[in-house]
Amino acid sequence: MTPSALSTALLSSFIGSLFALQWWQRPSYPWIVWIGLVVVATIGLIMTRRDAQRGRSVGAVCIACGMMLALFTVGRVSQPLPTTSVAQLADGRHVTLHGHVTDRPDVRADRILYAFAVDQITLADGFVREVTGDVLATDTRRWPRLAYGQEADISGVLGLSDEQWYADYLRLSDIEALLKTTHVSPRDALRGSRLMTGLIWLRDTFERRIDLLFPEPSSSLLAGLLTGARRGLPADVSEAFRRTGLTHIIAVSGTNITIILAVIGTALFFLPVRKRFLPSIAAIILFSTFVGGSASVVRACIMGILGLLALQTERIGNARLSILWTAALMLLWNPLSLWYDAGFQLSFLAVIGLTEWRGRLERPLRHVTQTLGIREALMATLSAQITAVPWVLYRFELLSLVSPLANILVAPLVPIAMLLGFVSTILGFLSLTLGRIAGFAAGGILDCIVWIARTLSALPGSAIETPWISAWMIAGYYAVLMLMLLIPALRKGTTHGA
Repeated sequence: MTPSALSTALLSSFIGSLFALQWWQRPSYPWIVWIGLVVVATIGLIMTRRDAQRGRSVGAVCIACGMMLALFTVGRVSQPLPTTSVAQLADGRHVTLHGHVTDRPDVRADRILYAFAVDQITLADGFVREVTGDVLATDTRRWPRLAYGQEADISGVLGLSDEQWYADYLRLSDIEALLKTTHVSPRDALRGSRLMTGLIWLRDTFERRIDLLFPEPSSSLLAGLLTGARRGLPADVSEAFRRTGLTHIIAVSGTNITIILAVIGTALFFLPVRKRFLPSIAAIILFSTFVGGSASVVRACIMGILGLLALQTERIGNARLSILWTAALMLLWNPLSLWYDAGFQLSFLAVIGLTEWRGRLERPLRHVTQTLGIREALMATLSAQITAVPWVLYRFELLSLVSPLANILVAPLVPIAMLLGFVSTILGFLSLTLGRIAGFAAGGILDCIVWIARTLSALPGSAIETPWISAWMIAGYYAVLMLMLLIPALRKGTTHGA
């Protein structure tokens, strides 16, 4: 077996075992399992001395090692919480927590969500105890407002999530408990990183300028496209995007990064594809920094860069191996992403779609105009959706019958709206009048996107709830996709062999 084949065996075994172990999470696994895998690896090493079976034996060793690495990784993240954890006291009692805000506050129309690292807890009887861990504090009063890194005393009811899926989602961010806030007392001390503080200020300033230049819902849509913010979309627009399968365009994921690549392709349409490589990499890095550089954003940007590399290389096998290595390293750090993080899942699927299907769409879309890079944008967007949208369907239990049409209509508009909206906002810092004049075209395109979403979502039967769609049906869909990729390769191999 070639080194790339051995790497594929090791990484596929690791990722596949992690996927299966989500239903068998243990802080430690039975010794019989470890002994069995060690025996398989040892026999494989012994058999490598026989030239006739060397490839199979080394492959078996790689598979066994991948499985052992998966067991170790899952055991590491499945350890019980320490006795000092704040979750040990999350039984519905009223408490006061002292700590600091660890991330950008999530400001919404009716509440603010704070990721809050706890140092001390004061119980109702006045007893003070040192604790550790993070909580998610929900403040419906919305005042006084805390900033990133600010120390505070927050009072409220401390508990755990009643829904297992939400508890699993919170585990991704190391959130151990929930606090329904009744009172917030800010302190003057700050603990946050200066770099993160500056990035949050820059992003908030940028979003405020968008609000000054564009009316709703265009301002919220543009903020979502450029920064991933979803803080202000009206309820009817959010529902229209959900029913038309367009929600993915305002989420910081691999699909979102694909749109960034399409924007660069649109802006640099006059250059050959290969000469757009470095500007595209620079744009992805700047985007990651601009929106805060959180773990989810960095992950999405890494996957986006991989997709870009896939477009630049003529050896698709190398691109596949790069994707596997990147996914494995991310999961080695946090395997929970594979189980509970829809953003990771969609990023991974979007990059796979970009790698495997973009080239196959060139022929069907050959009649689409190349003006302003529209064909490139459409191919990039649709190729990501081929693999990502079915998983959205399964995860969120909604089948949009108008999604294909909505995405075909919107895909060419989104990169242009982002490019013009970004330029208009930058000009708006110089002059609001100049920004509004420059933003006239961007506003029209944003209004058009909203109109498409509203019009299609209003059609009878535009979307149906799909709780009946099973994991087996989605697995069958992806199996068909794999066959569509494998059959031409096998035929090609057979032809060469003849």
